[in-house]
Amino acid sequence: MLVKYLMKKWPVLLLYMAVVVIAPIVNTRGGFVSAEMMDYAQAADYPAFVRTLMFYMIFWVGHGLLLFAIQAVRAKLISYCRRDLRQEMFEKIISTDNSYFSKPDTGMHIAAFSNDITILETKYFNSWLEVVESILAAATAAVAIFTLNTSMAVIIFVGEVFSIVLCYIIRRQSITKNRIYIEKLARFTQKIKDYFSAFQTIRNYSVEDKIKKRFIHINNDTEHAKDEADMAITFANILAMVCNSIIKFLLVSYGIVLIIKGEITFGLIYAAYQFTDRIVGPMHTIISDINSIESVNSIVNRIKNITEEANEETKHEDIELKEPASITLDNVSVVLDHNRVLNNISHTFLPGKKYLIIGSNGAGKSTLLKLLKRSMDEFEGSITINGHDIRDFSYKSLSNIVSYINESVSLITDTVKKNIALYRDVSDEQIDEVVKKVGLHVNLDRVVRDGERNLSSGETRRIEIARSLINRANVIIYDEAISTLDIPTAYEIEKTLLSLKEQTVIFVSHNFSGQLIGEYDEIILMEKGEITEYGTHEQLMQSSDDYRRIMKIKNG
Repeated sequence: MLVKYLMKKWPVLLLYMAVVVIAPIVNTRGGFVSAEMMDYAQAADYPAFVRTLMFYMIFWVGHGLLLFAIQAVRAKLISYCRRDLRQEMFEKIISTDNSYFSKPDTGMHIAAFSNDITILETKYFNSWLEVVESILAAATAAVAIFTLNTSMAVIIFVGEVFSIVLCYIIRRQSITKNRIYIEKLARFTQKIKDYFSAFQTIRNYSVEDKIKKRFIHINNDTEHAKDEADMAITFANILAMVCNSIIKFLLVSYGIVLIIKGEITFGLIYAAYQFTDRIVGPMHTIISDINSIESVNSIVNRIKNITEEANEETKHEDIELKEPASITLDNVSVVLDHNRVLNNISHTFLPGKKYLIIGSNGAGKSTLLKLLKRSMDEFEGSITINGHDIRDFSYKSLSNIVSYINESVSLITDTVKKNIALYRDVSDEQIDEVVKKVGLHVNLDRVVRDGERNLSSGETRRIEIARSLINRANVIIYDEAISTLDIPTAYEIEKTLLSLKEQTVIFVSHNFSGQLIGEYDEIILMEKGEITEYGTHEQLMQSSDDYRRIMKIKNG
């Protein structure tokens, strides 16, 4: 996954590779310079010692700048990866099938964009780059120490193999604990989202104490998992440090023996000691980073699942209708969980007509309307718009034809005007026209606050209707969108929809107005997934016992 994002910024990647190759070479040269300085001191060659000392000080200033360059370029690369990953995730999710958000919980998406990306930055992106740096550093130091003394190199090699195997076994134990923590952190984020979203419900039923107890439990559980993961990593790090110290002690002890025998100088022992750090340290960093990478495999897989499940819709031709939309359903059936929700529905919705669909709960009304917006594609039979199969339309082109409005209106924290325009290129004149048409009497510069607390239900519905008119959709579907409104507001909104001259309106509501019933061109009765009867108000009053019963109840 990392390589794909790194290659997008290949010039920066090349710069990074250049500095990480140069750094260990420069670092190794510094080790030899320090050895020369120690030998000059031992030989009492003070002029040479001072010259080497001055060079050594300048050298390490340059080396520090090189290390800073590595950190800076690495941080920039990780920033690009993090940014591009978020962008790809968002673009794929926002462009996916309409039914996608009905499957996973949005809280998990929030966790993916916040917790998961942060964890990936430290334990995946950063770890992979550190592995590359550590391999180059260890390899360069290993070559250097072999040039000093073969037997000392063997001591380091044997000790390092033992240390790596031991630390690897210990670190493996921390992976499971880290995975548990990551999963619990994602659930923690989900619960926070749930509790804040349900705040009014919690307050309404006075269950704050119960929720506090549940929060305390999940909070403690998450922190306990983090403590266990941190302690496991800390133990592995301490073990690596102890092994490192033992190897260096053995190296120095053997070096002293060689000095006594006159086979090596003090300066070379000092250089070998430095090179040991540059082998042992990077090798343990590699082990730590590899375990970190493995510990976040669950996050990597989860993000892959998000980007793979949230596939962008199949590219369809953007069909533009030259004539007003006529929608025809031919023997349409829907089966959900072995339950036949719609059964051989056949009907035609003609351009500019106004339709009212009536039926009891579970009659299949909402399912029928979702098919017209492609919120679900699983159906038998055919649905065509002006002869084109509805599945041939891209979501973008279908949105220009059909607007679907239900009881839930989603508003963005921005001005009322921006909520109507939804950042589309819309003139103030167009905004004013639709606002007047839908009867929205609100300051358009008012900022909609989170939770829509400063707008009434009727105002939010009118904003949604205004959105659909800005879109100039041919067909407006209104699915139980006024069921929670007061009677006068519901009446006014229904009257507004019926006054639209050019648009086809398909209206579903238990809260329809008896006074406006005669203005519908057709009323459709549904029951048990079938259209049982349809006609004008006058026709159904004459022919349908069910309709007369409904109207008797409706009109008291």
